[in-house]
Amino acid sequence: MPLSALCAVLLAALCHAAWNLQAKRAAASRHFVWLYSAASLVVWTPLVLIVLLRQMPHLGALQCLALAGTAVLHLLYSLSLQAGYRAADLSIVYPLARGTGPLFSFAGAVLLFGERPGPLAVLGLLLIMAGIVLVA
Repeated sequence: MPLSALCAVLLAALCHAAWNLQAKRAAASRHFVWLYSAASLVVWTPLVLIVLLRQMPHLGALQCLALAGTAVLHLLYSLSLQAGYRAADLSIVYPLARGTGPLFSFAGAVLLFGERPGPLAVLGLLLIMAGIVLVA
């Protein structure tokens, strides 16, 4: 792995950890979710506009619905995470929050898309769930 890639991964991990620590510290305030959502909008809007203007992607009703659904799910996740941080320690809430994504993805793939996971996929999910139980 190139040193630049390793540094980028370590910086991303540091930013992620710092963000979660700040989220825990601000757990009593709903303003935190609003502030980081507004900051994300300010940071990402120029890039999104550049992509839209350069590539001119076709966004039909289904794509717009998917984008809106993603935004709603992200907001609900953020509010749920803040509620979790208000109720419990970071060391309990964080592993649960990180583990629910793979669990929901697995369930969604099976229930919504008719996926039939193989033994290795089931083992992976069981290992993730065991890790959450062990850490929390």
